[in-house]
Amino acid sequence: MCGIAGIYSFDRNNHEKFENQILNMTNSQIHRGPDSYGIYNFTDINLSFGHRRLSILDLSENGNQPMESPNSRHVITFNGEIYNHLKLREEIVDVKWRGSSDTETLLGCFDSWGFEKTISKISGMFSFGLFDKKEKKLYLSIDRAGEKPLYYSFIQNKLIFSSELKAFNFYNNFKKNIDKDSLATFMQLGYIPAPNTIYKDVYKVEPGTYITIYNNSKHEVKKYWTLDNYHQNRSSYQNNKKSTINNLEELLIQSVNEQMISDVPIGAFLSGGIDSSLITAIMQSLSDKPINTFSIGFVNKDYDESLYSNRIAKYLRTNHHEKIIGPKDCLDIIPKLSQIYDEPFGDSSSMPTYLLSKLAKESVTVSLSGDGADELFGGYERYYRGMAYWRILSAIPIQIRKYIRYLLLSLPAKSIDKINNRLFTTNKLGYKIHKIASSLDARNTKLFLQSLVSYWNDTDNLVVNGNCNTTSYHTVSPDNFDDLKSYAMFCDFNSYLPGDILTKVDRASMSVGLECRSPYLNKEVIEFSNQLPINYKIRNGTSKWILKEILYKYLPKQFFERPKTGFSVPIDSWLRGPLKSWASELINPKRLIQENNLNAKLVEQRWQALQNGEKSYQYQLWNVLIFQQWLNDNWK
Repeated sequence: MCGIAGIYSFDRNNHEKFENQILNMTNSQIHRGPDSYGIYNFTDINLSFGHRRLSILDLSENGNQPMESPNSRHVITFNGEIYNHLKLREEIVDVKWRGSSDTETLLGCFDSWGFEKTISKISGMFSFGLFDKKEKKLYLSIDRAGEKPLYYSFIQNKLIFSSELKAFNFYNNFKKNIDKDSLATFMQLGYIPAPNTIYKDVYKVEPGTYITIYNNSKHEVKKYWTLDNYHQNRSSYQNNKKSTINNLEELLIQSVNEQMISDVPIGAFLSGGIDSSLITAIMQSLSDKPINTFSIGFVNKDYDESLYSNRIAKYLRTNHHEKIIGPKDCLDIIPKLSQIYDEPFGDSSSMPTYLLSKLAKESVTVSLSGDGADELFGGYERYYRGMAYWRILSAIPIQIRKYIRYLLLSLPAKSIDKINNRLFTTNKLGYKIHKIASSLDARNTKLFLQSLVSYWNDTDNLVVNGNCNTTSYHTVSPDNFDDLKSYAMFCDFNSYLPGDILTKVDRASMSVGLECRSPYLNKEVIEFSNQLPINYKIRNGTSKWILKEILYKYLPKQFFERPKTGFSVPIDSWLRGPLKSWASELINPKRLIQENNLNAKLVEQRWQALQNGEKSYQYQLWNVLIFQQWLNDNWK
């Protein structure tokens, strides 16, 4: 795993040297690649590649980058892992390999097969810049799910690209201008989906996409893979339950086995939930010694699952590591978030994810995780409850729904929670009721789903001169799907998974030099999942049915007979308590008015409503606070 950078000037009359800027750009990402660095300056064009390396496969100098291909046609600066690279080597017989790295394998494939065939065959997580000396083409690309990041910008007749936004600060002509539309999107979703970023004219390469840049500065964006093709042909799985379960298990075993290949110590994140427990169980079954497992627990027992992860670790006999955290641990991390994520990022579970990564790094350099299972196998409540509610609600006239919405939102969240605590055990019931209520005025399925995944539905009133149209990220119509649950999962795979979940894990883990791998996001697993009928994923109102059927082969069923908690932190109580002083300073009305980014009156109203327990505004306000902290750190 690595940090990459590049500068490409299209001015043919002035041969420039970018060595100092490239060095600074790559050094700003030393956390992604602490083991070595390299620079490649092309002699006949104004192009320079930079690289910081985290050595995982072939720890010798033969794995250093940027790397030239065996026949010298291609040069690459590469970040990631190609899990099927040993199989690909077997298909190429006329290459004399210098070392055993997957980077060299990738270059051998480009030499032998060309760009499009190679990128269709590789399986892994990656981002790279590749230059074809013969065709005079530069390619920028990332993996199918969006596990590895790549940013780019055209600035004054030059192309700049890098693994992280912070590297752009070391390019001489880079100007930081906030994109107010992206800010509005962030306030609504808690992240900024590709291709946009918080800065004007800076973009993310989208998952499953490659960009071809020609030496006259023209460029083309093309999809080499899309999930659209894999949710149609489902009939063959309808009546073969046992074989379907076995087929998925075999794919997961193959994926875990490939991702366990490493020349450095490896472990697994173990939360105690379905997803990570299955990966850990398979991993331990493939190992002849106890694997290292890692988990985070919380002082607040309502959010703590460490008891479950401990139980599973003991059953599997792993070498388990655990850390219990409280509000002070997270408060200490908050000043680091802007540096870790580079742009505003509102997922509060980024804090325990960082602490988990830091804990794992003390023992290993690579860790496997359960990310991607929720989006592929129906893990979120909005799939099996939210979309079921919509089937009923959409039949009710919208004027009646608006009246019900008004009644439910008028109930204080703290009153709902008090009743819940006495009669029920539903976690965060007040927040959930307000969430559903705020979606009742949706006029169609797309808007209802958008409301369910949004924090601010009124960003036009919040962000000064900012407009948000996040429905554009859900480009496929619900009519293309045979059920609404599959539609919701498809939307999340294309937006929420890469924009939130994978961003969170990549930046948190790489900030401490830890590589995190996700076996569920293996190409074959993704494609297999999206050919399954919905009843293999959600059955009788419960989620991830097929994963549970596999899991119970490895672990007792009673270990998982409990509600899904999720990797969250108690933001509401923290903002009323230990984080209140920090928050109050950042959203001081005078400060907001002076900065002229956010509606100070609206923010103050919702802050007071949260403090009084009237409304569940903690996640809305958290996005505001994260932006304010980011602004504070980037415009001092």
